[in-house]
Amino acid sequence: MDAVAWPRMQLRYRLTQGGRTLEQREESISDRNYLDTSSGRVSDPLRYEKNMLEAWFRDRFGGGRPPG
Repeated sequence: MDAVAWPRMQLRYRLTQGGRTLEQREESISDRNYLDTSSGRVSDPLRYEKNMLEAWFRDRFGGGRPPG
C-alpha cells in the first residue's frame, strides 16, 4: 500500500500599504482532513490545495475569498 500525503505547503507573504511593509510572514499550512472537505471542483487536480488555501486565507484575513 502506498503512503498517502495530505496537502501541505510553505507560504511566504508580505502585506504592504503605501510602500510600507505592514506584515511579513512565512507559514506552513496543511490539511490532514482534506478528504472530509467537499468541493464542486471534482475534476480539478488541485482541488484539495485550493480548498486548503481558501480556508487559510479566511482564517488569516477574515471573510471573503482571496483575489484572483
